[in-house]
Amino acid sequence: MTSTGRIENLKGPLDREGEFHTQVFERYNRYEPEVAEGLTEMFVSGTSTHKVGKVAEKLTGVAPSASAISRLNQTLTEQFEAWRVRPLLAHYCILYAGR
Repeated sequence: MTSTGRIENLKGPLDREGEFHTQVFERYNRYEPEVAEGLTEMFVSGTSTHKVGKVAEKLTGVAPSASAISRLNQTLTEQFEAWRVRPLLAHYCILYAGR
């Protein structure tokens, strides 16, 4: 899915080992980075999965599958969890500036 519409019937070469991957598009990436970023921001701000799907449909003209929305949400959840349990430095310098 691009900002100018959906790319359909795009065929790539087949290889026997299934190792060919195009360098034009990221693997399994269905949306342009800007669209994915917008959907991510919606999740972060607490928008429901259903509403995210509706907005994605308005932006792209095609409703994303439930699994695509679920994958995006799962990715965000994993990223948050990795951030939450990251090791912290032994000390932090904190400066409070008051008026």
